[in-house]
Amino acid sequence: MAADLQSKKRKREQSASDPDGRPFLKQARSESPLRDTEDFPLSDSDAHKILTVLEAIDTDGLLDRLFKLPTAANTRTSFRALLQDPSKQSLRVVRDALKQLLPSSSQPRALLSIGASNQQRFYDFAQGLFDEIAADGSNKALLKRDSAFLSEDEEDAEHVLPFENRKRKYALVQRLPTGDWWSSATIPRDGDVGLTKAAAKALSIKQAELVSIIPSQPIPPEEMSLFSSLKPQAVIKSREDPKRSMTLPNKTLPAPKLLDYGVYSTFAPYFDSEGTEIGNDQIHQVVHESLQRRKARALRKQMIEKQKRLEQAEAATHRALIPNATGADEQAILALEKDADMDVADSAAQDVSKAMDGLSILQSNFPTEEALGNLQGHVPENEMEVLKQAFKALRAEIGVSELLEHNAIALDNLIRMQRDRLLKLDYTPSDLERQIASAIDSSLSLLISLRPRNTNRPDESVAPSAAILRALHRSIPATPTSGWRGTLATNRPTSLRDDATMYVKATARAQAAATAAAANGSMQQLNGAPRVPSTPTPATPVSQNSPYKTTPYHPNPNYSYLPSGGPFGYPSPSPGAPMSASGGGPRVIPSMMNPKGSGVHGSGASWPGYPGPMPPPYMGKMQPPPPLRTNSSFYKQ
Repeated sequence: MAADLQSKKRKREQSASDPDGRPFLKQARSESPLRDTEDFPLSDSDAHKILTVLEAIDTDGLLDRLFKLPTAANTRTSFRALLQDPSKQSLRVVRDALKQLLPSSSQPRALLSIGASNQQRFYDFAQGLFDEIAADGSNKALLKRDSAFLSEDEEDAEHVLPFENRKRKYALVQRLPTGDWWSSATIPRDGDVGLTKAAAKALSIKQAELVSIIPSQPIPPEEMSLFSSLKPQAVIKSREDPKRSMTLPNKTLPAPKLLDYGVYSTFAPYFDSEGTEIGNDQIHQVVHESLQRRKARALRKQMIEKQKRLEQAEAATHRALIPNATGADEQAILALEKDADMDVADSAAQDVSKAMDGLSILQSNFPTEEALGNLQGHVPENEMEVLKQAFKALRAEIGVSELLEHNAIALDNLIRMQRDRLLKLDYTPSDLERQIASAIDSSLSLLISLRPRNTNRPDESVAPSAAILRALHRSIPATPTSGWRGTLATNRPTSLRDDATMYVKATARAQAAATAAAANGSMQQLNGAPRVPSTPTPATPVSQNSPYKTTPYHPNPNYSYLPSGGPFGYPSPSPGAPMSASGGGPRVIPSMMNPKGSGVHGSGASWPGYPGPMPPPYMGKMQPPPPLRTNSSFYKQ
């Protein structure tokens, strides 16, 4: 009995410890804090993300391995199928199905093989992803969506995100002679604000400029106003209060922002030829003008019909007065009436022309000289001059009044003639109309030349002076002005809306300056003149798709290897003869590689007229280099 107890105790000790004698660690039975979250299925976006990540690390095809589900023993499926259709199973079932992919071994304490270690790593990584998804806000939002006690404020708070997290705030621009390069300073990730103010100050931008980009606040699609919602609600007038007026609800217009088109438009902007934007006021103006044109066409049609009825009634009256008149007689009567009207208009034009001829038509009606002669002995001489000026001003005032009356009569006749012509749908003015309009224009120009004055301010003319007119003309813009902040510049026809690096070509002036500088440098080099040191300029990057443009080389016969008279120049053949800048006689340049030639490399004789190189002052104490020997076997064939 004691032996049995001892064996039982010995077996208990062996089962409760490992071969080294250390006790096994007890497994905690605490439940997961994400228990409530695991009862709901995965969202489609989260399942797609997990499947994409697991496909990248699955090297053994574990996603396509078939196994039985714990909830349906007769169904065999794969882990890929579960993630592709996550709405059928909850997160708890997916976690339990993941355990089917654990490596199986007959000896649990043995070392795992490479394939088994890969399975274990795949299982641990997938479980970590599920833990993050369970703790993330996506399943919490799903839990809130299915809850019956969710408030409206919490539903609206789901779509609200910090405005700083949506758009980048800074960009780098580098201005080069060939153009401007724009690039983004940072790319904000999920939950990352991007480049903060402190990081922007500490950013090493080198030769670039830090440019701040002001983004426009996006509008959620569900909050976008439609044309149907812009229709004002009709206010029903109550019967109890008949004096109450019907008022429409006031609409609040938002403040102008960058490319903000207001609540009255849901389409992209339209830029007209003047570079301005068509907004709400312009649309209302266009609609109003179209309605006015429609009303004018209807009124013109009514007037034409009325004119036809009047002509028919007048013709019937003539037929009643002349019962035996034929159609030719009626046409003759109408022609006589038309000629009478033309005579009236012609007389009005003649009256205007007569009134313009120095206002001489009024002199016969106002004998000023005779009146002044009768007053010669009764009025002092100093007062006679005053009377002459008063009579002269009175005569001019009467002449102006007379001219204005003739102009008024001529304008009435011109209006009547134009109305009659437009009623007949004739849009070409007649010669008489042109004559009357020309006479009226000339008469008004004559009145302006007299510089009329106001009675309250006799020292100031009603017509502005020539200096004022010139200043007013200079203030008129010669080119159309651009619109507000939504108008695009003429040299920038496109708008940047993406995060890609963009290259803007340089202007034509910079390219022309670079071409002229290169041409001047090449001309100096070809003419053989000494180069003048210029200010160093930074190197400009050359585009890859621009081919080199080569120029054929044409040697100059008068070109010298070095300028004559320089420290290392060759003098003329005769030592005493002066050297000319144009070259003089032929120069002898020996060949350094000719073993059979004359000179130090040949028979030992010196070159004719060559005294030797002239060293600079700082090389006076240095030994000349030894001559090259050409009798070496290196140059022999």
